[in-house]
Amino acid sequence: MSGTRRYVVLCGVLFAALQTAYFFQLTVYWSAAYPSFLAVTLAWLAGSLAGLALGARWSDRRWLAASVGASLLAAVVLRALPHHLAGLLVTTACLALSGAHAGAFFRRNRELLGTAGRLFFWENNGFLLGWTIGFVAFVLAGVNGALALPPLIAVGVLVTRPTAPTGDEP
Repeated sequence: MSGTRRYVVLCGVLFAALQTAYFFQLTVYWSAAYPSFLAVTLAWLAGSLAGLALGARWSDRRWLAASVGASLLAAVVLRALPHHLAGLLVTTACLALSGAHAGAFFRRNRELLGTAGRLFFWENNGFLLGWTIGFVAFVLAGVNGALALPPLIAVGVLVTRPTAPTGDEP
């Protein structure tokens, strides 16, 4: 697999690991009912749309730091305010920021593999792998296992990032 494809797949793995970390945190510290799944889905999609519009405003590294940092902030807030509406509200804002990272990724890298379709194909394969890894991490190590994945995968994303500028560099 080429370095560029590896980067795209790892970004997909990262986005799925972020989603699983948010989902399992909400399930444990807020509610195991449908509002947790709905919060993850809607906030991520809203953030993705925002990221498509704002992708050029930040560098890839800034998006990565904000996205992973938001997931860690959500963990702190949910543990401090379990089962409180304030915890859900902060977490959905953090989710939207991480989702914006995904939208910015697609905007900034739409021609990285020649076509947007190829980019989506390889990112989506990484996403499916990331959901599987996130689930296994949760089963084996609980919420902390799922939460540890995004920072670890972010290192891989930084290492494999193409050296040529991507998309709309600010």
